[in-house]
Amino acid sequence: MVQSGGGFTLVEVLLVLTVIGVVIAVSIPLFGGYLEQVSSAACMANRSQFRRMYEAHLIAEGKRHSLLEFGAFLDSYDKEICPGSGVIAFLEQRISCSVHQDNDEDDGESVPFL
Repeated sequence: MVQSGGGFTLVEVLLVLTVIGVVIAVSIPLFGGYLEQVSSAACMANRSQFRRMYEAHLIAEGKRHSLLEFGAFLDSYDKEICPGSGVIAFLEQRISCSVHQDNDEDDGESVPFL
């Protein structure tokens, strides 16, 4: 009785699984890096939007900035600012995040270095 050669051997199947495993092992750290970049960019954009809303609130209410006023506005803000669950604070005339530390927050008033 002669068998037809239509199937895969065990060695071929193991080789394919090994190659797939290597590709996955290489791609997961790269994908994780992209996710962190996206999370940081979203946090920076949300902080910029939040800053503009806070400034508009101060103008509309005729109030001056204080840490107490900032804390009250932050508590009343019902949207997530940092996708990484960072703590938002007003430090050194900037809205900062405890997870995404960046010093390049663009406020639209600075000229980029060319």
